Amino acid sequence: INAEYMGIRMLAGRLLSFVGPFRGHTRCFSSVNTHQTAGPPMGACPFAYAQQQQQQQEPTVPAAVTATVDDDGSVLATMPTRPLPSVGKFRTYFDLIFGGYLDKSRPLLLHPYSQALFSRLQSEVVHSKGLNIVFLCNPDDFMTVLRSEWSSPKGAAASLWLFKEVFREHGSNMPLGTLDGEDWAKKRHKVQPQVFLQSAIAPYVESNLAPVAKDAISFIAAQPNHTPVLKDLGTRVAFEMVTKVLIGLRVGLLTNSSSPVTDEFVKCAITFLEASGPLAVEADREKGMKMKEWPVCKTNLDRCLELGKVLLAESAASDVDCVFKRLKAKGQLAEEYLTVELAGLLAAGVDTTACTVQQSLFALARYPHAQAALRDEVMRVLGHDGDITAAKLGQMPYLRAFAREQHRLHFVANTNVRVEDYEVVLRNGEFRVPPKTMIMFDMRPYQSDPSLLFGDPDLFLPERWLNRKGAYDRVKGGGKAAQAAERGNDMEAADDSPHPTPGEQLGTIDNYVDLSASPCAPRSVQVFAPSLRVKHAMLETPFGLGPRQCLGGRLATLETQTFLCEVLRNFKLVGVNPLTRNTIPGGMCFPLPDPNIRFERL
Repeated sequence: INAEYMGIRMLAGRLLSFVGPFRGHTRCFSSVNTHQTAGPPMGACPFAYAQQQQQQQEPTVPAAVTATVDDDGSVLATMPTRPLPSVGKFRTYFDLIFGGYLDKSRPLLLHPYSQALFSRLQSEVVHSKGLNIVFLCNPDDFMTVLRSEWSSPKGAAASLWLFKEVFREHGSNMPLGTLDGEDWAKKRHKVQPQVFLQSAIAPYVESNLAPVAKDAISFIAAQPNHTPVLKDLGTRVAFEMVTKVLIGLRVGLLTNSSSPVTDEFVKCAITFLEASGPLAVEADREKGMKMKEWPVCKTNLDRCLELGKVLLAESAASDVDCVFKRLKAKGQLAEEYLTVELAGLLAAGVDTTACTVQQSLFALARYPHAQAALRDEVMRVLGHDGDITAAKLGQMPYLRAFAREQHRLHFVANTNVRVEDYEVVLRNGEFRVPPKTMIMFDMRPYQSDPSLLFGDPDLFLPERWLNRKGAYDRVKGGGKAAQAAERGNDMEAADDSPHPTPGEQLGTIDNYVDLSASPCAPRSVQVFAPSLRVKHAMLETPFGLGPRQCLGGRLATLETQTFLCEVLRNFKLVGVNPLTRNTIPGGMCFPLPDPNIRFERL
């Protein structure tokens, strides 16, 4: 069936190649990995090859010539303004769906905004005219978008109609993520020290998160055959950890000790989160408010806010340290705002953390070599009974590399969105994005480019993110520093440098197995250091960069790390459902159907 489907897909692609004028709109980006062959070589970057092909085509007549000013005030080289490489609505949907979403032979392409859309036009900037969306896959292009708004930065939630509409009646007491301008800056300044700073949240690992992780171990052990449903487990762990840190209360999802208030609060919150997923991916406000999920979302949020006031009162009476108690002690935020912000942080933190937990457990069971390596590190640093602290988590480079590789291959969210009120100028004036156009950054093409990874992008290899000394390796300064280093004469790392040269072999995995692949026999796999460009800070994390980066991103990382360490020193994860794939039923990706992972006691 899959072979027949692939044949139909190829035929349909050929037929659709006659639809729409694309040849005159192709534009390729600059790349350091150029090829001198007649066609793109196997494993080569299609964009880099297309750059050479572009030089053989007739040049597009520039509509205008513009000059832009760099950060230091110097005038950059002028570039002719070109029309945005464009496709129609039907062509966009075809690439987003048949370009990867249904291709179960390569899990990398399951992201709907796959490289198919960019490859078709051989461009990193693609405008879908019918949908009024500009898709970007170069992280530096999206950094340009972010820099353009730094005087008044927007967040992804602030660019979407859903969260503004659902909290509209609360006026100025809107969640932080939905605010813009001065209102956002004032509240972020008050909230950030208690939620974002590592020094503020580090103590929560031992006092608030570790006890939840221990209860999760007991919950797993009580499941039939030690085989919990991952979606259920992830939601329980995430909800317990988030509420424990925010309001200092346990809601009883792991210990069956909930009260009627917490029961209803959890039910309303989860229903709100599930209903908001389909609404969040609907760009049109009018269409969204006619969807069946809209009244469900609004009704459950309102009830969640009512119950949240009761829980905040309970939190104030307890002696447990938590974020909201600290904020209230400062006397800087109104009681009503704290209730709304509780709902906002739950909306931002529960689903994302739950999906990350699911994807991490799926990856540990699916790739036994990674599970064994990470367990060795956990036992070396923590031992079987040692306390989990933020300092000890910081001593685990393989844990960080595992999270980086999971984000690359088994992502939870791999896009970022902005809708600006002004024209956005990209690449020194080469492209201009009209106001009110949705700009969607997709990390997938770079993360899965074999010419940047120097190998098969379908292989799960956390080792690729370690340096010569086994420490986590990254490029400070993001994309410009990375590209400057690769274009310079000193691209090859010195012999005494801990940082590897891109393409340098770092080692060999002798027993590599992917239990979801067919066949899944052990084999030897070489590990190569990736290009510095794929180590761009914008690609490293799902939490974004800049002033509007995720407020709870660091806390979410500590939550996931704490849980995984406790799991690995208590269980061996065995078996994977061969039918399980990464799917995106709503706005985030998680494994479906359930992997049926068995947790064997160590």
